[in-house]
Amino acid sequence: MMVTSPVHKVTSPAHKVTSPVNMVTSPVNMVTSTVNMVTSPVNMVTSTVNMVTSTVNMVTSTFNMVTSTVNMVTSPVNMVTSPVNMVTSPVNMVTSTVNMVTSTFNMVTSTVNMVTSPVNMVTSPVNMVTSPVNMVTSTVNMVTSPVNKVTSPVTMGTSPVNKVTSPVTMGTSPAYKVTSPVTMGTSAHKVTSVNKVTSPVTMGTSPVTMGT
Repeated sequence: MMVTSPVHKVTSPAHKVTSPVNMVTSPVNMVTSTVNMVTSPVNMVTSTVNMVTSTVNMVTSTFNMVTSTVNMVTSPVNMVTSPVNMVTSPVNMVTSTVNMVTSTFNMVTSTVNMVTSPVNMVTSPVNMVTSPVNMVTSTVNMVTSPVNKVTSPVTMGTSPVNKVTSPVTMGTSPAYKVTSPVTMGTSAHKVTSVNKVTSPVTMGTSPVTMGT
């Protein structure tokens, strides 16, 4: 609410710059749309970790503040550098949450400094700015992978397939333990011996009594 009031003051001189700046604002709106796409898996994260939700909600508020400062940036180009430095401070707050995301954000700020110098050249590097934003979305997908590890019922580092679905304990061979008809270490000759089973004479007995 405090940000919206100075933005309305800035819009009056911004009408002079609207012709090239409108071309700049269009990819910025595309950036906000991708940020909304980023927030959707973040909402999935909130269902798992309540402690994450508090910081994520703080991050979303800074994103809204970033968009408002971009409107302030559109009116004078030379003044871009000063609010961009102010933008970096909430980005540093973002770094406490996701370290992998911060590196791409720092790359975005450097390209913004390249944008500030000439207005006519804004359109070409702005397209370059959109590319790391797409890279941000890819890293966010990498961030969502530990969320799947959180929701899994198995502790971190274990394989859910080998631990859950395998019918045999770890290290045993399912073929020798399950499908073999003979117990481990026994000989098949012991079971299928013909001489021992089909002999018509019992072992050790004679048809004639001993000594007769």
